Amino acid sequence: MKIKSYDFKLKLYDPKNMDIDVKTLVYSVVDDEISEIKGSDEPITLDDFIDFDREFSNNILITFTDAIHGEFKGVRKTHVVEGKPRFILKVYLIRLNGEKHRLYRVLRIKDSGLEDIYMDRLYEPKPEKTRIENVSKIIGLPPSKLPFSLGSKS
Repeated sequence: MKIKSYDFKLKLYDPKNMDIDVKTLVYSVVDDEISEIKGSDEPITLDDFIDFDREFSNNILITFTDAIHGEFKGVRKTHVVEGKPRFILKVYLIRLNGEKHRLYRVLRIKDSGLEDIYMDRLYEPKPEKTRIENVSKIIGLPPSKLPFSLGSKS
């Protein structure tokens, strides 16, 4: 199975001023272990329009149209998932107008593909501890088993 993610920088001036930098980390949860899945970089093309919107329109409120109308630089990463994971965890490291944020998204692996079961939203902030506990409960691992980077602002 292959998972896509996107790393990008975007500056918008109209209709809103925004300077955002997003890096996505992808993790696989197999049994009681979690491990990062590195991805290979590829250029973002117009073929990524739907996937980009699905990835960011609900959690960060950015669409591919924003990218086209702003100053945009980014890559699509393709992550090859090995084994039979129960969940995929995406961690978005965001710098928005100089402020650091971290969002989490949990996807369940099903025979028919991936199912979104948890997603933070940038404009509906909850305490980091609460969000980590939510992720921990969903994937069935204690917070102490999550990678150290999840507990710090990178």
